[in-house]
Amino acid sequence: MSQAAWAAIQPGLPDNVYVKRMVKGWNNAQEHAVIIRLLGHILAPVLDTCQPVLMFDAVQLHLADEVMLELTVANVWYLVIPARLTWLLQPLDTHGFAKYKLDLRNRFHDTVGGDGEANLTHRTVRLVVQTIRAVLNGNRWAAAFVSNGLDGSQAKVSKYIKDMLEYDVLPQYARARPNADALRLCWPRSRLVNHAIVFQPLPEADPVPGMLALPPPTRMNGSRPLVLTWPALHVAKPHERMPCSAVSPCASEAR
Repeated sequence: MSQAAWAAIQPGLPDNVYVKRMVKGWNNAQEHAVIIRLLGHILAPVLDTCQPVLMFDAVQLHLADEVMLELTVANVWYLVIPARLTWLLQPLDTHGFAKYKLDLRNRFHDTVGGDGEANLTHRTVRLVVQTIRAVLNGNRWAAAFVSNGLDGSQAKVSKYIKDMLEYDVLPQYARARPNADALRLCWPRSRLVNHAIVFQPLPEADPVPGMLALPPPTRMNGSRPLVLTWPALHVAKPHERMPCSAVSPCASEAR
């Protein structure tokens, strides 16, 4: 996208949509750190009453030291869903993307040859913004987090997830900061866990009662182990505050 095209679409963007222009279309740790910094500025006004929790998968750029440090500066806690389980536990994957893609596809087909908009970039951005507002902002997502075990307890985890993990009843474990072995299950195999970065800042409150960590299943589905992933933002209310944890489910309302 050219600088002129980027500037031209700015007046039409709603307050909750940002278009970031980069030299290349691929994200990396440096660019992701800038996105986290922007998120920190956006969320700063609510920090007195809410605790933002950012949920993301274990791709290496998400876990880079500079990204972890930006999360600390922004006062955003995070939850890592280990690799290869996005399809099972990530609310966007399990509940959001199908609706999003269907809406965007329908809007695109409805406008082909219909609105006379010559600039493809303008039309694409306009349709994506409409889909964001209609689908991501226009639906209630609490049930998605409950059924995926991300509501502060795991009492209502869906039968589908338990079947895929081969649990009849989810085990209960002590509420505690994850140890080195637990973190290694979440981090990419090729990346060392930088504990000095991961646990900054230290937890400022005890986890909510009933907050349980889900360990690896004792039985695997076939010969390959199931592994867990999605970027999603939650805003936890003060009484729901909990420490940063790579394995404990975090609470709350999708905004």
